[in-house]
Amino acid sequence: MDPIYIFVFNWGVKGAAIATVTSQIMSAVILLVYFLKKGHIRLRRKNICPTLPICGQIFAFGLPSCMIQVAVTILQIELNKAVVSCEMAGVGSEAALSSLGIVLRISSVVVSICVGIALGMQPIIGFNKGAGFEHRVKETYKKAVGAATVVSVIGWLICELFPAEILQIFGMNEPASMAFGIKCMRISLFGLAFTGFQVVSAQYYLAAGQAVKAMLLSILRPLLLMVPLIHIFSGIWGMDGILYAGPTADILTALIAAGLVGYDSRKKRKGV
Repeated sequence: MDPIYIFVFNWGVKGAAIATVTSQIMSAVILLVYFLKKGHIRLRRKNICPTLPICGQIFAFGLPSCMIQVAVTILQIELNKAVVSCEMAGVGSEAALSSLGIVLRISSVVVSICVGIALGMQPIIGFNKGAGFEHRVKETYKKAVGAATVVSVIGWLICELFPAEILQIFGMNEPASMAFGIKCMRISLFGLAFTGFQVVSAQYYLAAGQAVKAMLLSILRPLLLMVPLIHIFSGIWGMDGILYAGPTADILTALIAAGLVGYDSRKKRKGV
């Protein structure tokens, strides 16, 4: 609906906002019709009354996803504040924010594909974990990590090899802004290759019923690492420090996730 409301109806930014609200309403209506009339699982008044055990489970397994949204919001606020406070010759704060916004949007595309792979893995992990088929759990996890890593590496290579072409798609043509945008993309997305492993590992723990570990891995990069690194690095290296905070957080998160997965794997082999 975005291109229709923005370009066909000529509503501009207001059209984008209306498109977002309209799509959310339509999605809710479709889901309600399905679960009230057609789905195998039907919504009934007698089954909607909340019970403490079920609410507790929902809260425990929904908390990691909730914390991801909170962490990303906090990261965006802190990142914007840090960029505005840094001065860079030839590039204003608005141009810097635009470049970083484009980079984050591009990375979100790769992350979304990896999340899709991880969510597809979840029911398989959950079923086989409950059935006691640990070899299937291990095989599924490895295949999901492999597929997500291929996607993230391809995304990283495209961003490293064709940054100017990608930025031009978003309408960036001014030389100074383009130069900064290319630098921003190549540095900030250097750790994108590790994204698939991080995302799948977090969702693996969620599917395995280990909500604490899932939440830790979910908020590790955006909140526990990125936010402090942005402030520490920007205080030392200015704008360059902000750019290097991303790949540093990606690498540290991947190392911690690998250590956690490896530790759990060794415990299983020992039968602990």
